[in-house]
Amino acid sequence: MGVVLANLLSRILGFLRIIFEANVLGGGVCKAAWVLAFTVANIFRRILGEGALAQALVPLLSSTLEQSGPEESKRQLNAVFFWLSLLLAGISVLTALGALVIEHFVSSEHAILACKLVPLLSPYIFLMCLVGVFSSVLNTFRVFFLPALGSLFLNIFMIGCLFVMMRLGRSGESVLQWLSWSVLVSGVCEFAMMLVLMKWKKILPPFRLRDIRNFPVIRELYTLALPGVLGASAYQVGTVSDRFLASYLGAQAVSALEYSERLIYFPVGVFAVSVSGVLLAEMSHAVGRGDIDAMLSHLRLGLRHIYFLSFPAAVFMIVFRTEIIQRLLLRGRFTESDLQETAFAMLFYSLGIPLFCSFKIIVNTFYSRKDMKTPVIVGVCVIAMNIILNLILMQYLRQGGIALATVISSLANNMLLLLILRRKLGISLGMKPVHLSIFRIAVVSVAAVGGGYLLYNHILSRTHFGGLWPLITGVLGCGVLYLVLAFVCRCPELHELRQTFSRRRPKSS
Repeated sequence: MGVVLANLLSRILGFLRIIFEANVLGGGVCKAAWVLAFTVANIFRRILGEGALAQALVPLLSSTLEQSGPEESKRQLNAVFFWLSLLLAGISVLTALGALVIEHFVSSEHAILACKLVPLLSPYIFLMCLVGVFSSVLNTFRVFFLPALGSLFLNIFMIGCLFVMMRLGRSGESVLQWLSWSVLVSGVCEFAMMLVLMKWKKILPPFRLRDIRNFPVIRELYTLALPGVLGASAYQVGTVSDRFLASYLGAQAVSALEYSERLIYFPVGVFAVSVSGVLLAEMSHAVGRGDIDAMLSHLRLGLRHIYFLSFPAAVFMIVFRTEIIQRLLLRGRFTESDLQETAFAMLFYSLGIPLFCSFKIIVNTFYSRKDMKTPVIVGVCVIAMNIILNLILMQYLRQGGIALATVISSLANNMLLLLILRRKLGISLGMKPVHLSIFRIAVVSVAAVGGGYLLYNHILSRTHFGGLWPLITGVLGCGVLYLVLAFVCRCPELHELRQTFSRRRPKSS
């Protein structure tokens, strides 16, 4: 529960950070430069710090703890920390040098500014990759809540920096330099916190030269982590290609994609994490019993639940996209032109909310069967498809084309995984109840959001209340109307979700 609370606080602070960034950086050159520079700094953190390396380290350490005890685990950690630190230091230096070289070959203002920021941000790669590994180690020793709180540091320091810059009326390159320093300070604080926690829990190993020559554990970790690293790297190639292709369309396109993506991933994170986390354990237990029918029942149940939650969110984001951006972001240096460009990208991204959420459910069927390679292989193929679609669609729809390419690729990813799952199992997945549920939920969602929009447009927007109140009331109106219509239409997901989150097992279908 504590980890869920920490993650929720982090998402709320991240949402507030978007608002401050729009106010201080706007949607032009400064925001585009920051997006590009911070994307480069985040690549290795997501691949190594929060990705496959950390996930591979947990079973390795857990096995050693059970078989050889904590002292042997500490000796393994000594070797892992030493060689990983050297690797990350080299990556940080090469990243900074690469940016300095690339700066001489780019001409756009936002790209030049991004290249200047990357060397300042490169130590963040070293710090946060180690923080991710430290957090995984602490989780192995059953310390969860305090490491999860570390994720708050970045948003707290960035929001604080943006608030000060806003009060001082600062703008341009100086703001980005201060923002980069705030990121580094947050990284140092989180790194120090993890070291203190490991020292407190008596996990931090003392440095011993003989321990770092433990090459068998390095080889084992390399073998376990390599497939996931390749998959995560391929995913990051897709993310980076989106950003850098958008930069050819102009600074405003980069900013529009970033703002719209961050907004639509707020409901994705809340819904997908909530439902997939509950169902992964159930699927794994079913597979452990050899009960494939039960696993498929949980798959169908999870898809119906995630569509029930995500469809109305998608329709709401499509219909209210301009109002959401206007109420949240249209202030300071974020202009009316930025609003229109962001709303255009958000139109296409919003179409993918149910797909982004359902992927978390579908991929669990492979993870529960300990099949890690299939999602990686499919993901690599889909990312190649996404890059090709980007190049085609951006010619006609600009940043909207890049967003649409992401949605189409996500649809292809889900369909391919389901087709492969059916082929591997050799039986029908029984998706008819899911298809009927999608139709019913789509009708209810459109009716509810349409009614909520009429309420907002004809009543709430004409009252004397300003700020966020009309939008908040519109959200509540859509939500209440959706629940009422779902009850009238006898959507079974209402009762099932209540059972799921009250820890009662709903009847699968």
